[in-house]
Amino acid sequence: MKRIFLITIGAFSVLLGLIGIIIPGLPTTPFLLLASYCFLRSSHSLYVRLHSNRITAQYIKPFTTYKAISLKGKVMSIVTMWAMMTISMIFFISSIPIRIVISLCGVSVSIYIARFPTLTDEIRMRFDNNAEKPLDYSL
Repeated sequence: MKRIFLITIGAFSVLLGLIGIIIPGLPTTPFLLLASYCFLRSSHSLYVRLHSNRITAQYIKPFTTYKAISLKGKVMSIVTMWAMMTISMIFFISSIPIRIVISLCGVSVSIYIARFPTLTDEIRMRFDNNAEKPLDYSL
């Protein structure tokens, strides 16, 4: 039952991640990372397919292999997030307290993304000298 649940969540996350490639504002990488986690715990073959797919691998490999985010990825994530939050707050949210909560969430997520290690050539070379191993999510 747990296996079926994780495969279902993983498949749904892959679908949302693929939609996020096309639709600005819908994040791609977080959904693909969630799918990776679900497949790691439920289906080795789906995990391998996700990590070897030419479309999905480019979004998750830097994070799973190097535990870092590219500078371009950081900038795009933060800019897109703030653009979508600003549009939402201007056109759809009139409540000041809700705007404050959304802004505080945006600041928190921006700080988290900015503090995450930036993928550099040095990090790539350090990790590439070892065999490529995905993150171990076991508890």
